[in-house]
Amino acid sequence: MLQSSLLQNVAPRAIWSHEARDFTPWLAENLVFVADALNMALEFEAG
Repeated sequence: MLQSSLLQNVAPRAIWSHEARDFTPWLAENLVFVADALNMALEFEAG
């Protein structure tokens, strides 16, 4: 699992090579941190 206390600009595919398999699970697990970084309310919705 990717953990960091500092936000950095990186090529998304360098970390998440496959959206559904890599990025989507990471996003679901880290939604609170993404919401905080974007300064907006985000809510997980299972589809």
